[in-house]
Amino acid sequence: EPITPDEKGVLNLRADDADLHGQLIKLESKGSHTWVGFWDKPQEFISWKVKFTQPGKYKVNANVATIHKDIEFIVEVAGKQLAAKAPHTGKWDEWKGVGLGSVEIAQPGEQTVTVRPKDAKTWKAINLRSVRLTRSE
Repeated sequence: EPITPDEKGVLNLRADDADLHGQLIKLESKGSHTWVGFWDKPQEFISWKVKFTQPGKYKVNANVATIHKDIEFIVEVAGKQLAAKAPHTGKWDEWKGVGLGSVEIAQPGEQTVTVRPKDAKTWKAINLRSVRLTRSE
């Protein structure tokens, strides 16, 4: 079942709704928060099936945590790759948002949103709590 926008048109892609691709990557939780952790292998990745109900430009943000510096990841959607550096938070459960830019959705319908390492050679683990796609007017 694809994820659909909320009443404001925002697609909230939460960790507990994600499809995890790999052997080590898994969900972790603390209190009411769930996130994707143990993401040590660069060939492992995360995806969601989503349903865009309106075409337009969508801002892409991710909520991440890592003890490492200068780790780059990408979000793929609608044939585009948006890259960002995960902000060094110093703790595995201290979260920061990071903007990845915008993507143009030409027509309504189902898409797959994928999060993966940008470069396998330099990959070090990050934790991911969510990805958010917000339609901008």
